[in-house]
Amino acid sequence: MTAFFGSCKKDSHETVPAFNYEQAAGKWVPYELTENGTIHSISSTTTSIFGSYASSVQLNKDKTFIPIVWYDKNTFTFQTSETGTFEYLASNRLRFNGWFKSEWDILKFEGDDLWLKMYSTSVGEILYKFKRQH
Repeated sequence: MTAFFGSCKKDSHETVPAFNYEQAAGKWVPYELTENGTIHSISSTTTSIFGSYASSVQLNKDKTFIPIVWYDKNTFTFQTSETGTFEYLASNRLRFNGWFKSEWDILKFEGDDLWLKMYSTSVGEILYKFKRQH
């Protein structure tokens, strides 16, 4: 299944710290999604965001990413066959080219928090909140 998600427009008054590939490197795990105003907790084992059943992602300093599939809270595997690239766009967006192609607006990037917003033609606005896994 291939999906393309275009990002939605942000309010012009929002500010986001500058994106830095080195600071972004690490495992990012989603913990919440807001879909058209409704907040949901999400399972990291069933949601396909970055690859087939891969809701988490390893971002690397070299601008590559590897989708991560979790089996339980302590067991995961890297989906190396679905590895792709990502790039920061000057408009505070991240573009992912891999199993799924997508563009995300960066709403928050501070420390261990990364909030990404996208627009899906089938669902509408979706905000994913990620925490860095240590």
